[in-house]
Amino acid sequence: MQLHGAGLERVTEILGATEDGRHILEERLAKDDLVAALLVLHGVHPEAFEMRVEKAVQRLRAGGGAGRNAELLHSEEGVVRIRVEAGRGCAPEGEIRSLVEATIRDCAPDAEAVEVVFSSPASHDPVSTLVQLQTDSVLLRQAQ
Repeated sequence: MQLHGAGLERVTEILGATEDGRHILEERLAKDDLVAALLVLHGVHPEAFEMRVEKAVQRLRAGGGAGRNAELLHSEEGVVRIRVEAGRGCAPEGEIRSLVEATIRDCAPDAEAVEVVFSSPASHDPVSTLVQLQTDSVLLRQAQ
C-alpha cells in the first residue's frame, strides 16, 4: 500500500512540474471518479478537502430540487455540515439526506461525517420573516 501511495505521489509531482502536466492532473485525472478516489486515499489529490466539498454543494444547487438551497455551514477535519430546506412540497427528509450524503461523498470520499441540518423555507428568508412580523403586528392590534 505504501508503494502505491509513493508511486501516485511521484506521478503527481512529475505531472505538477509542467503546465501541461498540471492541466492533465487537475482537469482529467482528478475529475475521474476512480483516479480521484485513489488520489484521496493516498493523500495526494490536487484539490483541498474544502474545495471538493464546495464543488459538491455547487453540484447540489445545480441539480435543483431539495438541493437548490443547500448551504455549507462547516467543512473542517473531515466533518461536513450542510443546511437544506425541507417542508411542504419537498422530498422526505430521508431522501434529501441520502442525496446530500451521496453528493458529498462523490466529491470528497474522505469526508468522515456528513451532517444534514433541515430548515423550513421561511426560517432564513428575510422577506418572509418581515411579512410574518407585519401580519403578527396587525393581528395583535386588531385583538386589542
